[in-house]
Amino acid sequence: MNEEMQQAWMRSATPNEHHARLQDLVGTWEAKSTFWMAPDQPPIQADGVSTNTSILDGRWISMDYACDFMGMPFRGTGVIGYDTLAGEYVGNWMDTMCTQMLVHRGSPGKSPTVIEMLGSSRDPMGVVAKSRNTTTIHSKNHHTYEMFKTIPGQPEFRAGVIEYRRKA
Repeated sequence: MNEEMQQAWMRSATPNEHHARLQDLVGTWEAKSTFWMAPDQPPIQADGVSTNTSILDGRWISMDYACDFMGMPFRGTGVIGYDTLAGEYVGNWMDTMCTQMLVHRGSPGKSPTVIEMLGSSRDPMGVVAKSRNTTTIHSKNHHTYEMFKTIPGQPEFRAGVIEYRRKA
């Protein structure tokens, strides 16, 4: 490996300000959730706990979420980080309500406190919906995660919001 390649490798492997920004998400959080299955449906509320851990020397945040949802135990896990080569945030999510892994990507926005990521998912009938998720970091003790869906032929709607307040 030549010197130029070695320096490029080191730059791409070194956490930067975007990784530092994600460290505000580390901790144990009380999660107040509201979800809408469709825009014309009443909201479903669930209170849960999320434990977020910094992994791989601050490059990624591992998230472990649990609540009771519609009378059933719900667990989800995901990872969010920043890909220095692509210049974008990237995250994945898996949970006990489906067998698909959701993957979202998003470029840094104008505001250092908002992360917006785009992706897609299939509903149980196989319909592919576009998704847009935003994480707004209000302070070291409060952040909000919002989920928006666009189903083919319909306008985007807010599918969920989770208010996180630091527990520990």
